[in-house]
Amino acid sequence: MFGTAARLVRSHLEFIKFAQESSFVQYTNTPTRVDHILDVVLCNDSFLVSECSVDEPIGFHSIRSIPSDHCSVYFKILGNVLPDDPLKQGLPAFYFDFKNADCYGLNDYLMQIDWCATLVNSNDINTYCEKFMPIVNAGIKIFLPVIKAYVKER
Repeated sequence: MFGTAARLVRSHLEFIKFAQESSFVQYTNTPTRVDHILDVVLCNDSFLVSECSVDEPIGFHSIRSIPSDHCSVYFKILGNVLPDDPLKQGLPAFYFDFKNADCYGLNDYLMQIDWCATLVNSNDINTYCEKFMPIVNAGIKIFLPVIKAYVKER
């Protein structure tokens, strides 16, 4: 028990040290689970993130799933994320078509994952990400269409 607690404290301190050394600012200032801020938005560019807010959990109004025990966090990313906008170069750009996403399909897909078994035996955030992200990305690839856009000639 004490060994696990010591590892958790060490990992928390390592995360805080990393965030401070990287000049990250925390934009989530409202509790996201009970009275704790567990879901954070961090950024080291104050001109990149705006309008960060906390709202009800995902699935809160859904009859198809159990709502999350964490609140949703919404924020806007400002500016062009790509260093060279392909549209300005006359190249096609690809965007997720959120309007036509199969959210129920994605939800069902993610609900079928045994997350406890998938994420077991690790106290390292990098290992969690290496296991978590391929599953989420596969679901996005299946249930979120991509559209191609070009600059319209005038």
